[in-house]
Amino acid sequence: MAGLLSRGSSTRNLGGKGPDTFSLPFSLPFLSRSRSHSGLVNYFRETVMHSTFDRQLFDQIFSDANVADLDFSIWDKSIALWVFADHVDVPTPARLPLFMVEFIRVRRFCATFNHFAINVEGPDEHIQWNVDDFKLAITDQGLSIQLFSGKTSPRLEIDCDTVNIRRMDSTTIDRLFPGWSRPGRGFVRPGIDRLAKLLGKGKEKGETKGSP
Repeated sequence: MAGLLSRGSSTRNLGGKGPDTFSLPFSLPFLSRSRSHSGLVNYFRETVMHSTFDRQLFDQIFSDANVADLDFSIWDKSIALWVFADHVDVPTPARLPLFMVEFIRVRRFCATFNHFAINVEGPDEHIQWNVDDFKLAITDQGLSIQLFSGKTSPRLEIDCDTVNIRRMDSTTIDRLFPGWSRPGRGFVRPGIDRLAKLLGKGKEKGETKGSP
C-alpha cells in the first residue's frame, strides 16, 4: 500500500435521507400510486430522494480506488468502505485523499472473491484490493451497486437506501496504525486477535519502562 501515499485535505459530509423518509416541499395530488403515473413517481424518486447523493464524487472515487478498510461495526445502520482515491482532485495533492463511503441501511451485501489463482508468499503478505469499475442502478428501495476490478479483487454487490461520502484525515490512521502502508499489508486495521497482541506488547513495554 506504499503507493497510496501521494495526496490530501478538506472535508465533505454528504448526508442523505432514505427512500422511505423523504418528503416533497410541495403537494402533488396527481402523483397517485396508479401505474399510469409510475414514470412521474420514478422521476421524483431519482431527482428528490437522491439529491444529496454526490454521484459525481462517487464516480470519481470508484474509477480508481484502493480499499483500505471495510467497516461492519454498525452493520445494522450502515456499512462503510474506507478508500484512497486516485482520480479525485484535491487542493493540496500531497497524498491520495482518503474517503469513507458509507452505504446506508444495507439490504443486501454480497462479496465474490477472485484471488485464488494468485500465489501470495508468506502469511503476512496480502493482495491489494482495488476498485476501478462499477455499476449503479436506482430501484424502488434505493440504490443497487456493484464494485469490481480485474481478476484478483473482490466483486461487491450492495443494495442500500443511499450513500454518504466523507473526506477523512489520513494522519489519523498514521497515528493509530503505524506501518499500515507497508507493501503487502492487509487492511489498515488489524484483526481483534492481532490487535490484542499488539496492545499487549505495548503494555509490556510500558510496564518494563516504568518498573524499578
